[in-house]
Amino acid sequence: MQLFVDTEYRGHHSEYLSIVVEKAISLDMEVCFLVHPSFLQSRPEIKSVKNVHIYTATSATSIWELVKEIRFIRQIVRLHPISHCCFLDLNHYFKLLPLLALKCKMSGIYFMPFLMKENVSWSEKIIKTFYFRHLLSHKGTWRIFLLNDKKAVILFNNYFQTNKFKYLVDPVYGLSEPKGENKTNLGQHLNFAFLGEISTRKGIFQLFKAIPILPLEILIQIDFTIAGNASHQKNHIEQSIISLKEKHPHLFREVILERISDKKFEEIISQTDIVLCLHQVLEGSSGIVGKAAITAKPIIGPHKGLIGELIQEYKLGKQIDTQNPEQIAMAITYAVEKGITINTNDSNRYVEERSPANFFITLSL
Repeated sequence: MQLFVDTEYRGHHSEYLSIVVEKAISLDMEVCFLVHPSFLQSRPEIKSVKNVHIYTATSATSIWELVKEIRFIRQIVRLHPISHCCFLDLNHYFKLLPLLALKCKMSGIYFMPFLMKENVSWSEKIIKTFYFRHLLSHKGTWRIFLLNDKKAVILFNNYFQTNKFKYLVDPVYGLSEPKGENKTNLGQHLNFAFLGEISTRKGIFQLFKAIPILPLEILIQIDFTIAGNASHQKNHIEQSIISLKEKHPHLFREVILERISDKKFEEIISQTDIVLCLHQVLEGSSGIVGKAAITAKPIIGPHKGLIGELIQEYKLGKQIDTQNPEQIAMAITYAVEKGITINTNDSNRYVEERSPANFFITLSL
């Protein structure tokens, strides 16, 4: 029996769990889950599935809570004949990796791989090297998955002299397939959508710095949709939006600074013209790339890092230095004046290679 663990409830976390739950039920697998209570509330039908055993816990926010969470995982492993425990967010347990020595095979998804950072500090490198060496030395450690990044898999395996780092597709889940070739609308109020986590790390303040740079003749032709959870600096984000709206009342079509439903997300992305992917931290994958690809929406995104490589390989949009507000403003101007066109053959290929089925097969083998 397999145990899947993810006590977060945001973004890709609930999506990954949904994929695993749906596939396990369709295959009539006997399986255990440890999830956030909100996930179970969103999928109440799971409770009545015969072979699915569900446990809940809120995500730990302190070392002591994390210790208790790991103890709970150990209890579940003792209670059921667990042969494999998969942590869908290995980063969550990073500070206490030495305590994850369970009496079963273990695997996990590791986000934002530290060796892929442009300027990783010596202290971070030493600490994370120590933690990973300890984890890899445990005979139960089976596989550590890196999302969408074959280069990182090679680098980590060479660095740690192992073969336990594995490639895992970042699945594209929950939206309709693209239809036909997509072209930005060159009329008035071209819409740019900033979706997912609304944070400094994702570039929201770089966008706010870029907007005042735009000439008036561009500003009157565009608007923005901002939708997603703003768990940090929410007041600052709200004040920035209010300040911009005072000068340009039409500028924000919709602003939602909290978690949105899958239905609302699909509604927004279907109505937008261009998806903004303005990440400031460039190591690691992004689910927004897949959401844009499956709906055939062009991306304005980074010119480097894994996200930049994916945009370039699959020709998914226009690439810029996302840390530079002037380049963001120039890309928005370009979209208004010339349009950004993508070919759905390329976006379809991205989606097909990252199917939920491929994700589940690799994760559960």
